[in-house]
Amino acid sequence: MDIKEKITALVGEAKIYQSQGLLNEATELYYQIKDILNSSQIKGKEKLLEDVTKKIQMLGNRAAKFEASASQPEISSKAQELIKKLFTRSESSDSEQVALEEAIIIAKFGQFDQAIEDFTNLLGNEKVKLEAAKNILKCYIEIEAVSKATDRFHQWQQEDLFNADQLKKLRSFFENLVHKRGGATGVEEPAEETEAEEAAVSEEESLLDEDDMIDISSVGIIVESGPAKGKQIELDVSFQSGNMISLILSSKDKQLIESFSVGQKLNELHFYSPIAIFKSSGVVSAKTKISSGPKQGDYCLDIEIKSL
Repeated sequence: MDIKEKITALVGEAKIYQSQGLLNEATELYYQIKDILNSSQIKGKEKLLEDVTKKIQMLGNRAAKFEASASQPEISSKAQELIKKLFTRSESSDSEQVALEEAIIIAKFGQFDQAIEDFTNLLGNEKVKLEAAKNILKCYIEIEAVSKATDRFHQWQQEDLFNADQLKKLRSFFENLVHKRGGATGVEEPAEETEAEEAAVSEEESLLDEDDMIDISSVGIIVESGPAKGKQIELDVSFQSGNMISLILSSKDKQLIESFSVGQKLNELHFYSPIAIFKSSGVVSAKTKISSGPKQGDYCLDIEIKSL
């Protein structure tokens, strides 16, 4: 095996480790690649060394973020209940929908273990189970636990909880989340469905699917006021509930934070989803400083989408 083949093999192995959340193991392999490059005369050596160094730094940052989140103290159950009451805005009389929004609120504040438990309790409800499952996967991704998310998805495949169409949506949603971070899910494509299996989706479920909100992965915004006026930004969607999306504003970007206020209308928003790119308008419904958890100090910006 020549040097190029060895480096290619090590990069492939590192990517597998990275996709499973094994960041230290992936970093070690990149250090091995760096040692090989330093002792070789391979063409393009300097550029390759630069790329490997950037990769090591990126993995180091992600590992530090994960360790920081793991060391954050958990909010007490009493405080969690207070957060739910303060920040839940749903006027729905549907208790499951309210419970879903409360779980999303807890997740926004970085209490992912409790949020996963709350979402899991909603999987038995037909109206909200698909959205609850998507948010379970999101929580696992936020804590760099791709392998746990994959195991959970495999569990759902073995159960009768979701029909074939719902599993297809969950798979697409999961793959999009992980691919954005440069990883792989480890979820295999299912065998083609038979006509009988396709027909098994009930009329009620089909009607519900037609009303599903498109899963939005990120939003492009041209800031219209404040210190950052005219600046074009793109922010990943942290959580979504129907036409309400939540974005995280870094505490380091004070100008951007100051550019948004509650009630502010956003006239031109560009939404990116796995299946489409579209424009719409929205209103800032809340801007909340996160006081605990891995995103402590950052701001959660909630936007209500007004039209599609």
